[in-house]
Amino acid sequence: MLSADETYASLTGAWRLMLGKADGLRQLDLSADGFWNSFFAIVVAAPALIVGWVGLANEIGDPNAFAGRFSMLIRLATVDIGAWVLPLVGLALVAPRAGIGGRFVHYVVASNWASAIIAWIMLPAALI
Repeated sequence: MLSADETYASLTGAWRLMLGKADGLRQLDLSADGFWNSFFAIVVAAPALIVGWVGLANEIGDPNAFAGRFSMLIRLATVDIGAWVLPLVGLALVAPRAGIGGRFVHYVVASNWASAIIAWIMLPAALI
């Protein structure tokens, strides 16, 4: 688990990149450990994502059947996590052939932390 300072630095770096500031890249840990640690962004985003999943599961699932809503919640979680991770797996497979293998870690680290920020930005819409 990352420390609060490391998480803050990573989120700040991703935010600066999202604002078009190249110096945000210096705040990201681009080492092998930093690559794997960037998937902690899923945990950071989880509370915001869960709110959306619960709201949608309550709307779509059978309101009188807990099992139906819970099943929908699990499916929504699977789709969201899959949509987060599977494109990165696909990119890992084609990155060397596409000539971007040297920047793959940079992309994954930045996109993981940026995805956590986006999940929190979208929270107000999920609450409506």
